[in-house]
Amino acid sequence: MNEIIIDGINLSELKKQYDALAQQQADMRKSIQKGSSKFISEAVAEALKQVANMKEAEELEVAVEAATQATELLKNAKFVSDVSGVGYYLPYCNSQHGYTPAGETITQALGDGDYELLSDNYEHPAFLALYSIAEDMESDVAEWNTSYC
Repeated sequence: MNEIIIDGINLSELKKQYDALAQQQADMRKSIQKGSSKFISEAVAEALKQVANMKEAEELEVAVEAATQATELLKNAKFVSDVSGVGYYLPYCNSQHGYTPAGETITQALGDGDYELLSDNYEHPAFLALYSIAEDMESDVAEWNTSYC
């Protein structure tokens, strides 16, 4: 291939650098996958425990603290997943069939669940933040687990 230079930039050399960077990224992802898998699974498990604590809370402050902790754990799990390429699992709603294969989702608990404390305070920033990250992650899981056969 001939060297192609546009506006003083050698595109052939740039392509080589890009390919080397892509290989370096792939090597880094491969090296962190095992640790990432463990980190993600532990973060999601702890987040789901915090969601359970939130649903059982009798005081708003306790529910807010649990929601805040769950939000941070889920954000961390999603970040590590995005960087490493390792997936995660949360209860999700299969919109094609209208069922939840693993039970109640976080968004259901916050949106239309039978939790008076949560429904009375649904506009609290801690609950809205948790709803937002959970909705995003549940959507990812639903997409990963949906068959289009």
